[in-house]
Amino acid sequence: MALRDSLQALRSTPFRLLAAGQGLSWLGDALVTVALAVAIIQRGGTASDLGVVIGTGMASRLAFMLLGGVWADRLRPQPLMILCDLVRAVAQVLLALEFTHSRPSVGALCGLYVVSGGAAAFFRPALASLQPLVVPIEQRHAANAFMGLLQSGANIAGPALAGLLVATTSPSVAFVANAGTYVVSAVTLSRVRAHAVRMARQPLWKELGAGWSEVRSRGWYWRNLIGHGMWNTASGVLAVLAPVVAIHRLGGAAAVGIIGSAIGVGGVIGGFAAMAVRPQRPLLAANSGLALTGLLAASYVWPAHLWVVVVCAVLSMLGLAFLNACWETILQGQFPHGVLARVSSWDGLTSFVGMPVGNALAGPLAAVFGIEHALAGTAAVFVVASFAPLLARSVRELDTRAADAGAELEPAT
Repeated sequence: MALRDSLQALRSTPFRLLAAGQGLSWLGDALVTVALAVAIIQRGGTASDLGVVIGTGMASRLAFMLLGGVWADRLRPQPLMILCDLVRAVAQVLLALEFTHSRPSVGALCGLYVVSGGAAAFFRPALASLQPLVVPIEQRHAANAFMGLLQSGANIAGPALAGLLVATTSPSVAFVANAGTYVVSAVTLSRVRAHAVRMARQPLWKELGAGWSEVRSRGWYWRNLIGHGMWNTASGVLAVLAPVVAIHRLGGAAAVGIIGSAIGVGGVIGGFAAMAVRPQRPLLAANSGLALTGLLAASYVWPAHLWVVVVCAVLSMLGLAFLNACWETILQGQFPHGVLARVSSWDGLTSFVGMPVGNALAGPLAAVFGIEHALAGTAAVFVVASFAPLLARSVRELDTRAADAGAELEPAT
């Protein structure tokens, strides 16, 4: 049934336009992830310079995330998303120009990443608001799964394409290409026909408070937010320590590449699985799948063989992709559309806060406890973060009928 819904969702012109533009911009984002590192190091920069630029962009997203949720709920999502795409396109072109200099200014790079990160903070909640408007209620789960599949595919193809572009041309070309994907996304968004009825505006602090009230009033939601924050913190630790083990014990840089590819493949498989299956108890199934990441962290400690880590990487990303599809569908069904962007912004905030905290903790944890013990502890956190919310009946017994109940409150047509 879900697979048939997936095919029906793809027949929707607004959804095809949204998916095409967003999939292409995700590919562009994956391009510059590689190009930025190469461009900075090739032009005499240091790892610290790279960290400062990336950290600045992340901090900008964090700073503006909740504000972006408010404005996405205040305005129709398409115009806001188009503006964000155009702002990011200009920022990418200016980044490309900056990298034509023999020694680009770290300050200028940070400034442009502040602009780009801020635009992304407004874009993400607006996307959460627009996506449920372009497909019927019964096709939302399949559409969410397909969008996750596109993102996983972009994360596989993007780094490979970036390597080709950087090797044959220059890193600046990747930034120009990313700017082009944002322009295409803006064009496709301008052709999406979806209308959301907005409530009368209130003072900013009241609208922020209304969004928080929606979060606080649903125990299943805030319990999972806490779990997601723990999970993302552990993910930040794993992102730092796993490559160290792979390089020193599993086969060097080639092992890092193989594991990275396995992660991408797992995301694609998980996307297809989510398109084909919609569980009756979505949070019970999805949180159980999310716990598979604990296997990945543990596999670096024991048995610490490359093929075992690869299998666990596929399984862990399969579980994550499945959870993402279920989670988006539940949010779209449980919350009135007028607060959906603000609610989504809280989810994004917990995700983006957890990862850099984990990155910062990884080194000290490994120094104090040893890398094996740090990874074992990380594996335990993954499992606890995934299963702890299920202790609440409101989480484990939420079913697909309840997940669609809030859709009746949908003010959009």
